[in-house]
This record gives sequence, C-alpha cells and structure tokens, in this order.
Amino acid sequence: MLGRAALLAALALSFSWSASAEDLGVYGETFEITEEDLLHQIQRRLGEMRASGELDRLEHEFVDRAKAKIIRPDPVPGITRTVEPRSWTYDPSWTAPEDITDTEGRLIIAAGQSVNPLDAVAMRTPLLLVDGDDREQVDWALAQADASIWGAKLILVSGAPFELEQEIQQPVYFDQRGLITAKFGVTSVPARIRQEGRMLRVEEVAP
Repeated sequence: MLGRAALLAALALSFSWSASAEDLGVYGETFEITEEDLLHQIQRRLGEMRASGELDRLEHEFVDRAKAKIIRPDPVPGITRTVEPRSWTYDPSWTAPEDITDTEGRLIIAAGQSVNPLDAVAMRTPLLLVDGDDREQVDWALAQADASIWGAKLILVSGAPFELEQEIQQPVYFDQRGLITAKFGVTSVPARIRQEGRMLRVEEVAP
C-alpha cells in the first residue's frame, strides 16, 4: 500500500515538473490589446465635435450664458421686499488670531487684540441695498444718495446693474453670492447700512 502511494506521488511530481517546463502551445483565439488611451479618446472626440460644428455651438452657448450672468446675475436668494421696518447695530470689531507684523517684523497688532476698523477709516458712504427690478426701491435709493453729502453706494440684490448704471449715470454694484446681506443679516430690501459712532447701523426700510 505504501509502495503504491509512493509511486503515485512520484508520478504526480514528475508530471507537474514536465508540465511546467513544456510549451503547451496556444489554445483558443487571442486578441491584441487595443484599448484606446484616455487622452487620445478625448482628443479624438474633440476633433469629431469640431468637425461637426458641435464644439463651436457649445462654445457660443457658454459665452452667451456667461454674458447673461454678467448682465443679469442670479438674484440673492431669500431676500424679500421690506414690509415691517427694523433696525439694529453691527459691531465690525474683530480679534487678531495671531500676531500681525509688518515686512520688517515689527508688531502691528498683537494676538488676541480687538480692533475696530472704524477707528482708522470712517465709512462716510452709506450702502443702499435694493431690488433693481423694483422702481420704487430704486427711486428711494436715488433720493437717499442725493440727500447724503457723501453720496451712497447703490448695491442690487436682483436686477441688471449695468443697465441701471447707464440709466442713472452713476456706479451700481451687485451683492455677488449674497456676501453683504449675509454678513449684516439683511433679509429684506430696501436696506441701508451707515456708520453710527464705532458701530454700523443696519436698517431695513419700507420705501
């Protein structure tokens, strides 16, 4: 019994050794690897799109959309027309998170020090936030600007700033991405932001 087992083991070992050394040839159909490089795919697709005119059409559509966004930016979301006037103060002070030095290493502001920018630069020009598509709000803003000896900055939360600028012949700005309204907590317009001592007075006004 042991001899038979040993013989089978020897035969198996002999077969596996010869099989590993023998060229068994090719079985079945083989194919060359022809997968296209991703960059070549992109270049080929762009070439096809340019030849068909599709790329030019997409470029024109992109330019037209960009122009439209500049002429009439997306309205600031969540801003309504003022119904109930309200007023509050905003403290522009901030605390330095670390030492601030000049280019020669001299300390300007120490870490932890509270700084109010109004102590250094006065905000002489009020900010007027309005809906440019609401004529009553625009007229209110123009009257406010005329009444101020320093004028005012007209900032739209909706509407076409360049069109209005050409009409009134003075600069018109837009609250891009709602940064100003969010910073001061404005939720309705028209609104006015002006300096009041070392604070800023924020007012939502019913025109």
